[in-house]
Amino acid sequence: MNPNLLKFEKQSYNKINVIKGSKMEEQARNIIQDHKNPLTKLSFIGPKLFMKDSSDEAQEKIAKNLDILKSVLLHQKVEKRNNRAKAEWKPSLNLAVINKVVKGLLKHFGYQDKNGIYIYPEEMLFLVETNRLEVVLNEVPLSIQECYDITLNITGMNLNKYRTYKKLVLQGYRITRYSEISRRKESIQASEKSNKNKKRKFEEIEDETDVNKKLNIPINEKTFDRLAQKKKEINEIYDNIRKTAPKTYVPVINKDASPDFCLFVPQNNSRVKWDFNVYICEKCVFNNLQSEFPSIYAVCNGDNISLFKIGCINLPCNEYT
Repeated sequence: MNPNLLKFEKQSYNKINVIKGSKMEEQARNIIQDHKNPLTKLSFIGPKLFMKDSSDEAQEKIAKNLDILKSVLLHQKVEKRNNRAKAEWKPSLNLAVINKVVKGLLKHFGYQDKNGIYIYPEEMLFLVETNRLEVVLNEVPLSIQECYDITLNITGMNLNKYRTYKKLVLQGYRITRYSEISRRKESIQASEKSNKNKKRKFEEIEDETDVNKKLNIPINEKTFDRLAQKKKEINEIYDNIRKTAPKTYVPVINKDASPDFCLFVPQNNSRVKWDFNVYICEKCVFNNLQSEFPSIYAVCNGDNISLFKIGCINLPCNEYT
């Protein structure tokens, strides 16, 4: 037999013996045990005591409750790997492509189109930090530190933006980029336009010739010219109405003044109508932006993030002053 192979087997056997006799074996057994018996309920004995009771019975209950709490704190939370989504980072797109979807992922993160399911860098980092996503690059799994490096080196993203995003998401809000809202609106408009064109084609199956036949109107060159002239006159009337008629005021957000994020409250199920603009700034400087949505300003100072809510308020004024 090959002597090198014998040497390798002997070293492996010695390593196994070392593991068996060390604390690593005990820790592994505890993890497996906690995984087989997950903690589903925390049950204390009796109601909470508001008045001091020095009796032996009360002290015994307190001791039992402390033992229950201690066992819960010592219980190691073991995550199942199959509960995590899987994604591949695409440097050319600055997006992560989801390869495996888990329940509830698309409701709060990312978007889907005909090419696949994508999530933004800040969403990828947050999901990796919360142990809900595995990301690979060139078939190599990425660590949390590597995900931080990728996210913070992208143009337009910095640590304050990510920390603000993370804080709001952990509080239960849906946070989306303003550019993503614009993409969703364009997608909806394109879909509505396509459906409208299909409906129009279906309605135009009956042309003027069919209508004239039903009404027993003689079909000749003069009839076609008259119909074309009327159609032209009607179109001119509609064009004049579009130019001169009152229009609904829609606030326009300039590209330079667009919010960093759009915030949806938990009760809002819409994908395009958000509740608050989120602006991230270094100082308490609130710009007077013309927007139909109230604003939230995240003022970042060191490790502290302060959130200020600015609503849309119409103040009365005297036109003669």
